[in-house]
Amino acid sequence: MENSIYSATLGSIVEQRRLEILANDLANIATPGFKADRLLNRSQVEYISDPHVSKQRREFRSILQKLSSQTSFEQGPIKQTGHNLDFALHGPGFFAVQTPGGISYTRAGNFSLDVEGTLVTPEGFAVLGESGPIQLESADFVITPDGTVIDGGTEVDRLQLVEFERPEQLVKIGSTLFNAPKEAKPKPSENTKVNQGYLEQANANMIKLLAEMLHSQRSFETYQRIIKMSDQLQHSLATKMIGGR
Repeated sequence: MENSIYSATLGSIVEQRRLEILANDLANIATPGFKADRLLNRSQVEYISDPHVSKQRREFRSILQKLSSQTSFEQGPIKQTGHNLDFALHGPGFFAVQTPGGISYTRAGNFSLDVEGTLVTPEGFAVLGESGPIQLESADFVITPDGTVIDGGTEVDRLQLVEFERPEQLVKIGSTLFNAPKEAKPKPSENTKVNQGYLEQANANMIKLLAEMLHSQRSFETYQRIIKMSDQLQHSLATKMIGGR
């Protein structure tokens, strides 16, 4: 009886966390370069049979630590915008950008020029070339598929494009930025091409997300009913035992 309450409570926690992740994915469905997250957890059967859960009644804090998420770096669909400051990456690479905390990485190529002619992200972070922040005379410039920046007919720099052998080691910051821990060493891109006038869309499908959210919501409601029924049954049995004395 008590096991069913603990198991159902655990199931509720899992589904609540899953709903939070799915809701965030859905909220960023129109964010260029967004990479969806997925909940990583052991199966419910494993949790229920885990002696640390079913016998020792450990706090759920240790369980919550196992409910980590992982970002999917699958290529998103590429859409033509015709805008000279939009760039899509085809392949596994990332743009490098300068943030106050150091170099971060992104797949979102919806850039602009600041008042000083620096190519920047929507957050105002400088997009890096091999020689530092990319400086341009005007928005009338060309970036070739290999990242070479040509302004006024002159080659001025080359985008600093990097790849990671294990992108799952990257840490997501906000919606589209990633920080690289020491073990996730960036290397110069070899298999990534730049498409000017295009944007990579979020790699999440709205219909699939809505279906997953509905399924998760129903699972959450089922667990809640189990908790309620188990509690009522426990109360009923306790009342009978007291009355029978």
